[in-house]
Amino acid sequence: MDTCSTCDEFQAEKKHLDIKISSLPDGHEKSQLLSQLRKLEIENLAHKKRAEVFYDKKRKARLSARQDATTIAIAMNFSKNLPIANITTNDVYYKRQLSYFINFNNSPWESSVINTPASLRSMKAGIVEGEFESPGLAYKDKLPISTAKYNDLQFLKKFCRPETKRYYDHLPHAANIKDATAN
Repeated sequence: MDTCSTCDEFQAEKKHLDIKISSLPDGHEKSQLLSQLRKLEIENLAHKKRAEVFYDKKRKARLSARQDATTIAIAMNFSKNLPIANITTNDVYYKRQLSYFINFNNSPWESSVINTPASLRSMKAGIVEGEFESPGLAYKDKLPISTAKYNDLQFLKKFCRPETKRYYDHLPHAANIKDATAN
């Protein structure tokens, strides 16, 4: 059966309280657990009512869209994207610590940073988890491109705006580099 995580959590908590209540003799602690169980059932009922209101709105929108050509009702069917059922899961699965992978390409800077608590202990930089420092420059000038690529860009630049054409006019390329080293 396809259930939401809130309902799964309710069922687990209810089962836990039922076991506790059945093992206790009548008394103050048992009455506290019974009131806690009633409160939990009321919260679950409110959750189900909110879901029912949502499905009523969805149903009305669908009927309205069928009757009126100017109305569109859109609903997402996640089983089309992810063809697996929502099985009961444990919150620990989602709350576990994840690593951050940051990849950026910023002109002369290019780096990948995996910033985990274990890697932070071995780093000498005084940064905290989730932060990173830009590495040093990988190169100072524009990198030269091949002559063939340069010639292709010279042909394609006629379709560009004037400021872009100026950029492509001054690209360093293999023939340009050979001329500079020959002088």
